Amino acid sequence: TEFCDMRRAWEQVPPDEQAELETLTAHHSIAHSRALCGFTEWPEGYDDLLQKVPRPLVGVHPDTGRKALLTASHIETLTGKSKDETTEFVAELIQRATAVPENIYSHRWSVGDFLMWDNRCV
Repeated sequence: TEFCDMRRAWEQVPPDEQAELETLTAHHSIAHSRALCGFTEWPEGYDDLLQKVPRPLVGVHPDTGRKALLTASHIETLTGKSKDETTEFVAELIQRATAVPENIYSHRWSVGDFLMWDNRCV
């Protein structure tokens, strides 16, 4: 199991890029995420669950005040970008974040382990 510290990833983004990223809204879509895995059929009545959810691309942790990149494969579009542009842009952000070994926590499981994480910063 691995986690990427997206607070550290944010802090590694140059200030001029940070300014741009803070203006972007990500439109999350479970339908888009599942379609990437080949799942395209939905039971009747799922329309409400398939609506895109707008979220800022950069979040602020409510307890620490630290900023973090909020990237995910279920981001279908970013404000002002097409689907294809968004896919490429988000993939690049994720690649940059995960390319730095210090950003990654890798857990080797042993019997009895219990692991907790904060989704607001990974």
